[in-house]
Amino acid sequence: MNELGHSQSEIGRGMMIYFIAMVFGTPIFARLADRLGLRLLPVLVGSVLAGGGAMLLYLWNDTLGVVAGLAALGAGHAMSTAPLISMVPSICAREVENIGQTTVLGVFRILERVGSVAGPFLTAALVGFFGSAHAIAALGAIVLTSTIMMALIFAVAGVNPPGAAEEAA
Repeated sequence: MNELGHSQSEIGRGMMIYFIAMVFGTPIFARLADRLGLRLLPVLVGSVLAGGGAMLLYLWNDTLGVVAGLAALGAGHAMSTAPLISMVPSICAREVENIGQTTVLGVFRILERVGSVAGPFLTAALVGFFGSAHAIAALGAIVLTSTIMMALIFAVAGVNPPGAAEEAA
């Protein structure tokens, strides 16, 4: 937004779009996923939406593109967060049986935190090497590629988290 000539206060308001989408979207998407018994589908769709939102920031380089990209990024994260956490115990059923659900979820949350710490460093490195627009596109591509890989792994390994059988039907 700075490169588009926006003031600091406009940039701050723009950044809030992501957080507003997260704050309001997360409980809505979580309830919807629970009510419909879906887990894998919201994670995949939300991840595509988040990665696509990042790509939008690169491809549609004006104020409306930034707003749309940030809204998509926030909505995608809101859609995928709760179902992903609820999938972990079923995907790691053997580990849950051996060491307990609390420990498995704790390890998952620690790995999430490692990503939350490493992410800004990766982003800073990408921005330093390639500039902000290309860094955003690269991060979007990483999210989209990771989503495709996750879908393929689930399909090949035959892993069926709760709701996956109903989602495929």
